[in-house]
Amino acid sequence: MGKLVIKHLVSKGCTRIVVVNRSIETVDVLREEFKDIEIIYKPVGDMMTCAGEADVILSSTSSETPLFLKEHVVDLPSVGPDVAGKRLFIDISVPRNVGSCVNEVENTRAYNVDDLKEVVAANKEDRLRKAIEAEAIIAEELKVFEAWRDSLETVPTIRKL
Repeated sequence: MGKLVIKHLVSKGCTRIVVVNRSIETVDVLREEFKDIEIIYKPVGDMMTCAGEADVILSSTSSETPLFLKEHVVDLPSVGPDVAGKRLFIDISVPRNVGSCVNEVENTRAYNVDDLKEVVAANKEDRLRKAIEAEAIIAEELKVFEAWRDSLETVPTIRKL
């Protein structure tokens, strides 16, 4: 799942990623696959320091216990205004690695798989609504076109008059 996220971030212009992992070998494999970006390895022991330096923290582990809870993030330094002053935790892990209590910390927002499903559903609903609107526009324009086309049949008669 982490590779897929990196691929998406690269497609959106990301050029530097810090990966906190148990082994540098895993990060070396990522570096080999994604040669156009800077991938920095940090050991798991540096996780909270890295989180304090990041605007966005993406969690994708198989840990059975949460890695980030309110008490872990409450004292992290503030983030800059270029990200609306909010630190984002995006948890795509199952089970979850970021506790929902993280949302209680000021200027922090945590999203998990369920939140992402809601976003997908809302986007799908919006696309469906826009498709219906487009169909109505097409139907109206089709009527205008057919009226114009039908009027062409009368042009020769009018010319003869």
